[in-house]
Amino acid sequence: MQRIDVNENEKIQYIQNLLRSKLNFLTRSTFKFVGDPIPPNSNINIKNVSPLVDESTTSKIDKDSLIFINETKVLNVDYCHISTLSNSIIKVNGKSINLNNAYNSFGFIFSSGPLFLQNMEKCILIAGCHQARLHNITDSIIIFENNEKDTQKTVIIENCRNVKFNSVYVDDFDHPTKFTESPNYQILQDDVVSEIENEIEKVELNDLTGFLKRFLSTSN
Repeated sequence: MQRIDVNENEKIQYIQNLLRSKLNFLTRSTFKFVGDPIPPNSNINIKNVSPLVDESTTSKIDKDSLIFINETKVLNVDYCHISTLSNSIIKVNGKSINLNNAYNSFGFIFSSGPLFLQNMEKCILIAGCHQARLHNITDSIIIFENNEKDTQKTVIIENCRNVKFNSVYVDDFDHPTKFTESPNYQILQDDVVSEIENEIEKVELNDLTGFLKRFLSTSN
């Protein structure tokens, strides 16, 4: 009878249990955020920036898909769906934020509830949220500002390539095992994170491309 190594058997059992738990918790078609929102505790306060959008119009903005191309925008809204973000700078405070189709942009995005990012390339974001899911993100940097009471925050990623984070727990659906490192993301060094946070508030639209190239090509 073939003998199975105990350690190897434990690894197989671990992977099987992990896959079963993921299938039970989340699928592509039934994803939903769970738990009560915990507002992020950010060191970067964008509320002190004067909004470029009249807050009296936010009820209309909440219901529409927003498109920003070659723009700088500051929004304080409840629920926000940005369908296109290109060559732009955004600062958003909201209760639930959905960002799709972003390219060559950066922003501060803070949600007291869920944050969903999809189809993003060559972007840098400083983000805060209760729960986050990322899908189809490539060649980008995302720095999460953690709440002190939410230190075990999990960032769920799927179909992502060459994404760089600060020190957060990442659950990669394309690489379920923890016995080897995922090839789809990296954790940035603390000094690089600090440099980005210090520089990002100074960037203007005409400096955007140079800023993104500098950090996206050299960060490690």
